[in-house]
This record gives sequence, structure tokens and C-alpha cells, in this order.
Amino acid sequence: MTDPLAYIERALDGFGADPPDSDHQKGYLAALLTVRFEAFELAPDDRTNALTNAAERTTTEQLGRAAAHQAARATQELVRFVAEGPHGHTAFEEDTIEYLADALKIALEIDHAVGSSDPERAQLHTALSTYLGGWA
Repeated sequence: MTDPLAYIERALDGFGADPPDSDHQKGYLAALLTVRFEAFELAPDDRTNALTNAAERTTTEQLGRAAAHQAARATQELVRFVAEGPHGHTAFEEDTIEYLADALKIALEIDHAVGSSDPERAQLHTALSTYLGGWA
């Protein structure tokens, strides 16, 4: 198995020769830098906890971006509705309600990941998951 610090150092060196040019690459580089500075500047006994915390934070940040994206898609359609009115035989374009529901479901997942244990929010998350079950 490759030493994690050596792997991170090689990956960081690769970005020095070929700078990131996409959001995905920039996110990957940010995660590598976070792990490098937060985990490997620590004593060996603290590294496992720091690596776990960095991975969890990266996951919630990715979820936050996904929720924002879904909400933005729905917001765009809501703004269009205000300016132009109903879309044919429905108020909104297809999937607008689902985008909002998905954004809320993801926000609830983030809330839970950072420690919330509100039973009403858990119930709402379950209902949204059921509602969105066949939607992709």
C-alpha cells in the first residue's frame, strides 16, 4: 500500500506542472491541500481523526454544492414564472418542484451530517426520499 502522505505529495506535484482548469480538479486540489495541512502536520496518532474529519467536511461541501445547484435550477424557473406566467398547462417547467424537493432533501442530509437529530426533520427527509424515489 502506498504511503498516504507520499501519494498526496505526488498528486500536489502533478498540479504544479498542470494547474487545475475545471471545478472538479480545483475541488480535488483543495481536498488534497486540506488533508495535507490538517492531517499530516499532526502527530501520527491524530492523523486518522483528521483524515476522517477532512473527508466528512469534503462530503458535506459537495452536498452543499449539489443542493445549491438544484435550488438554483428551481429558482431560475420561479423567476421565469414571475416574469412570464404559467408554462403551458402547468405553472412551471417540468421538474421544478422536484428540484426544490431535492435541494431540501440534500440540505437535511447536511444538517444531519453535522449533528442535527431533529425527529421532525428526519420525518421530512423520509417523506422527500419517498417522493423523489422514482425521479432522476
